[in-house]
Amino acid sequence: MGSGDGRTYTLNASVTDLAGNSARQATTCVVSHDMGVLSANAQANADRKVAFAAEREAQRAAERAAAVDLAAANAASHPRVEPDTSVLDSGQLDLTPDDSEASAETPYLS
Repeated sequence: MGSGDGRTYTLNASVTDLAGNSARQATTCVVSHDMGVLSANAQANADRKVAFAAEREAQRAAERAAAVDLAAANAASHPRVEPDTSVLDSGQLDLTPDDSEASAETPYLS
């Protein structure tokens, strides 16, 4: 960082067409120092990055909320059904066959 207002560039242009006509022009361009702070482009890039990160986080939060809502709707539409064990004395499933269903063609092995 130097002192002063920045750098001054002089631009010279000259052209000649096929008929031999020519023209010249000169102009100056002043590029100022950033004085130790972020340049306008760097600041704009930093602002875009912050905005993009905030937008991305908002999108992820919305996706998480939608997933929670979907899970809640799914759970509400598919209530858990507990087996009715009141018909059994021990609360265990009775896997022994009923004698009334047994026949001579299908002997039961014990």
